[in-house]
Amino acid sequence: MGNPFKADSPDYYSRLREDLAGFRAAYVPYINRTAPDVYAGRPVVHDAERAKVLKLAARAHRAVAQAGYQIAWLPPPVFASSTPPLHGLAPVAFAHENEAYRGFSNMGIPRPYEAVVDAVDHADVILAERELELSRRRSSPWYWMDRLLRGALGLPAYIVSLAFGFDLRELSESRGRALWAVSVAADVATIVALGIALGWW
Repeated sequence: MGNPFKADSPDYYSRLREDLAGFRAAYVPYINRTAPDVYAGRPVVHDAERAKVLKLAARAHRAVAQAGYQIAWLPPPVFASSTPPLHGLAPVAFAHENEAYRGFSNMGIPRPYEAVVDAVDHADVILAERELELSRRRSSPWYWMDRLLRGALGLPAYIVSLAFGFDLRELSESRGRALWAVSVAADVATIVALGIALGWW
């Protein structure tokens, strides 16, 4: 299925979606249980469930960011000087615990946790589409032929970099072109030698 830690792998997006699902599954019941007390003015309880949700929020934040979302909670302009904006999934997810942000719900503004759940759901749709698209691409033989050719043609450059002890990513443009020329020459020589050995010419 590919490297699950690379963004070109369906497994990568599948894991991100699992992070979103895990956070949502814990966050929604937590909000349903605690939000009524918080909005009633009772103190916030920093229990094990809250700690678990906070930990899951950190993982879900990465998934939301990979989907292209930047979660923020901006106060109405009239309060902008006294109430700073919040950025990131975890700060917004728990913004209602702060009375300064909780009061905006009386002005017809959606509550922070509603925006968080919406963002998580939208991000999941985007990541699911990327996962499906990569799965479709990988089902094509042309995809694997391209990967094979890229790997074979890039092997000489990789060997040269190991032999001379440098990182291909740190090469200047001119040196990169020179190495590319050497790599192409090596590839051509390899193909010619293989053709001769197999009697193609």
